[in-house]
Amino acid sequence: MATKINEALKISEEKLEREGIFNGFVDIDSKFYVDPHLLEFSTIQEFAEGYKAFKKHFEDIVKLLDATKDINDRFFREAVKRLIFKEIPYLGLGYAKNDVSGSGIGEEIAKNLAKTAMQIIEEGIKDPTFFELVGLIEKNIGPDRISDMTTKIIQKNIIEYNQRKARELGLKTKNVKFRQDNYSVPYNTFTGRIIFLLPKSILRNLPIAHDWSEVDFVAAQNQALRNKVNKIIGNTWKDATKK
Repeated sequence: MATKINEALKISEEKLEREGIFNGFVDIDSKFYVDPHLLEFSTIQEFAEGYKAFKKHFEDIVKLLDATKDINDRFFREAVKRLIFKEIPYLGLGYAKNDVSGSGIGEEIAKNLAKTAMQIIEEGIKDPTFFELVGLIEKNIGPDRISDMTTKIIQKNIIEYNQRKARELGLKTKNVKFRQDNYSVPYNTFTGRIIFLLPKSILRNLPIAHDWSEVDFVAAQNQALRNKVNKIIGNTWKDATKK
């Protein structure tokens, strides 16, 4: 039987509810995703900072691709590296039915994204309207991969949020190291595995087609999300090239 987060933390559901924390499962994925567009309006300090980190990530990619002379140089390789997004473990979000494994964005997709980004930036520098007309995120990237991309970029903010909430709720913690810093985050009292808490305010339901009649509706939802994310990235690139 699947274990809820509050059960693994040995606290009440009401406590998580009062804090606005999503009470999903620790051993199977919940059908939700992190929407980067919602970060912009977050009143939670860590995630408001996460939105800035999201934009900064793509601003740095502009600099790398602007310096790129060909797709074999170090600047292009670094841009590709920054467009690879592996799923963060312990979040428990996505389409997986029986576990918490995810898809993420691998090297092949990242290379294609970098090539697309370079074309957009080259044309956008000459005419900024290209940043509005052509989007980086294309059809093969859905909400689960956008969520993986977002959480990877704001991983530090997620960890900081979990350290604060663990302290405020009096949860048992274990130490983790992220980059050069040490943090105390909550863990599953049954298995000893880390649990990363997320606020409900940055989550949306994953669109799912239950039969053929809903396929077009789901496709439209996915495209609407890509449009929102492309607008954030496009505006970031437009501002970066102005600088």
